[in-house]
Amino acid sequence: MRQETTEISPDTSDDMEETQDIINLQKQSRQQAYQESYLRTTLSVRYVNSQNNNDSEKSKTT
Repeated sequence: MRQETTEISPDTSDDMEETQDIINLQKQSRQQAYQESYLRTTLSVRYVNSQNNNDSEKSKTT
């Protein structure tokens, strides 16, 4: 025979909250890393494009 209850163990609740906090911190960390990577990529592309535009303008005037 199996014993069942509808009550949640207090330890389980605390453990679940702690686990959820860790998951949220990991999500925030991944989101921040993604944003930093995206920003670096965007700035790099803009820099390269501006350099290409400057080079093409120099070649037209020469």
